[in-house]
Amino acid sequence: MTIGQLDAKDTLVVCGILGWQEEGIDAAAKYFLIRVYWLYGCDPMRQTLKKLSGRVGMSPKVVSRSRDLLLDKSVLSAVRVLSVSKKTVGDMRAGRCRAGFRLEKQSLQAWITQASDKLERQVPGPLRSAALAELFFEQLPEKLDRPEPGRPAGQAHHLSPENKVLLGVLWNLADEHGVVQGDGLSTLAGLSGLSMVQVRNQIRKLERLGHVLGRVPGASCKGMFGKAEGAIFLAPPRKGEDSGLRPPLKFRCAVGFDQITFAHKRAAELRKLEPSSVPKDGGQAPGRSNRSVYEKLVGDLKKSLLRASPYLKSIPAPKSPGSESARSGPITITDPAWGSFPRLDQVLMDDFVGPGVRYIRAKVVAYAADILNESQDSSVFDTFCYARAPDQVLNRIEREAITPKFLKAFSQQQASALVALLYGWAWHVARAVHAGVKHMLDKVSADAQRSGHFVIFPIRATEDVQVLYFESHLQPGMLAMSDLRA
Repeated sequence: MTIGQLDAKDTLVVCGILGWQEEGIDAAAKYFLIRVYWLYGCDPMRQTLKKLSGRVGMSPKVVSRSRDLLLDKSVLSAVRVLSVSKKTVGDMRAGRCRAGFRLEKQSLQAWITQASDKLERQVPGPLRSAALAELFFEQLPEKLDRPEPGRPAGQAHHLSPENKVLLGVLWNLADEHGVVQGDGLSTLAGLSGLSMVQVRNQIRKLERLGHVLGRVPGASCKGMFGKAEGAIFLAPPRKGEDSGLRPPLKFRCAVGFDQITFAHKRAAELRKLEPSSVPKDGGQAPGRSNRSVYEKLVGDLKKSLLRASPYLKSIPAPKSPGSESARSGPITITDPAWGSFPRLDQVLMDDFVGPGVRYIRAKVVAYAADILNESQDSSVFDTFCYARAPDQVLNRIEREAITPKFLKAFSQQQASALVALLYGWAWHVARAVHAGVKHMLDKVSADAQRSGHFVIFPIRATEDVQVLYFESHLQPGMLAMSDLRA
């Protein structure tokens, strides 16, 4: 068994152990169990505690505690091993028995069944297998490498058993391209046997060491999305190429999020200027200066939104207030400034510098990846055309952004406009990334294949995105290339 050449059975066993949840089973016990499976399978372990500790890569104290815990759980069974000394008594060598153990085959089969059910009885992809092999199925060095010069004190440069178990859990939850979606800290803590504080700190360490390329924290958005789940983007295994895994292209693309920031900022300014709602036949108009400022800001916001998605002009106007299905409240004196245009200032409710807008940026980037993955014809990026939008992308936007709470608070016109706006923002990001990929492929090879799969996520504190492009005839992996800007 070598790095990256893990067979289906071994991968299922490791996935089953990583997905095993039982009281008292912590990260150290899981790591010990996986290492024992690799070193001995179901054969008896006959070595001393000191030698076992060296082979497993854990201290004797932790090995002893993990062994006893797994014996209590009946995952391991005790065996007696005769220790033979050099001394002889008559014709027999003297010695005494010591405690050994072996892995129970019933437990092995239970993990395989559990992992098979979870993966819908499909063999795990090569990227996951290579990552798990690199984490758990390797020969440990006699001594760890010295820390890199200049590294701050207290920042370990290698992965501890707990780090490896958490990273293995992430790979067990990830899709075929190493993206973990919708699994929060509580889920990761339960599967890894760590506390939520430990999980949070170790994810930061994994990110610092390059095993996590990026992450999108979950957020509670005020308008669209509601309480939204985050995502973690894993780096393909570093030794994947040694086992034949071909790498994707990796590059950085400047896309900018000015339109998203501007729209939320203008919406906040409009809400501050808007007077209280009044009936048609009553109420007092605001001052002339405030009204003119309001109308100018509405005009600026409309122009920005229409640049992102010209389709907004085609959305039907809301029904009259007398209609039974009307959702709008009392008509305000500012309504003439909007006319039939959807009131998206009431939907873009998040602070333009807050976590809500950062999450919206990340979702727009994810939808851009979907547009690229679903669009077979590159001409879709020549001119914006909402009629050619992939149905799967629009359905995902509607499913995630338009929550039941949203529909209770806003009109169907606003919901349709929001889907069109998010698609428009995503289309512009996708077009910039598509241009960057084409430019990069032209630099790598004149006849490189143009179809593939995109994984895109925003780079923190920048206006750029990180792009992994998996060519369709390649297996997932990593290619170290200099960053290019579109």
